[in-house]
Amino acid sequence: MSDEIILGYINKNLSKQRYSHSVSVAETAKKIGEDLGLPDRDVKELYTAGLCHDIAKELPKDEQIKLIEKHQKLSNEDLICRSTLHQLAGAYLARELFGINDRVFGMIRYHCTGSPDMTLCEKIIFISDYIEPLREHHSCVLLRRYFTERRTDLRLIDVTAAKCCKRTLDLLESKGHPIHPLTIQTYEKLKNIAYN
Repeated sequence: MSDEIILGYINKNLSKQRYSHSVSVAETAKKIGEDLGLPDRDVKELYTAGLCHDIAKELPKDEQIKLIEKHQKLSNEDLICRSTLHQLAGAYLARELFGINDRVFGMIRYHCTGSPDMTLCEKIIFISDYIEPLREHHSCVLLRRYFTERRTDLRLIDVTAAKCCKRTLDLLESKGHPIHPLTIQTYEKLKNIAYN
């Protein structure tokens, strides 16, 4: 499936703001992949995943749940942390609509919570969702500045992903919102890699 078809779909089916964010994430991820010297296939998949990552974000929660349950049983953690349901629903929706492969599926699947076993490309989408240029939240601005002022290498990816997790954990805790165990597990693993 071509990115032009995906762009057409998200332009028609997402709000203007969500569409712009999705394109910005795709472009950010593509640039990071290029800066790292990743193979063309990886860069292309990063762009595709960026376009698709929020494809289910604006669906009602009950539709997201139905979409997921067509393919797998939902965990209690996913049901409690309903704000992250769209990452899994989006991965399945993108597979249904566009036939994405398992690599792109994983990039979409973990873009909110992270995963302790994320691939490099999954980490790039995770980071790109946080630091893309249209994000105006203070913590996003600070982390974007941190990332862009340094040479893009594998250590920067790990450190930035750890910082994304920490900021997410702090924000959810301050608001009293449930925290997905995957985010805690991801932070615990990344902080050990990034800060040692």
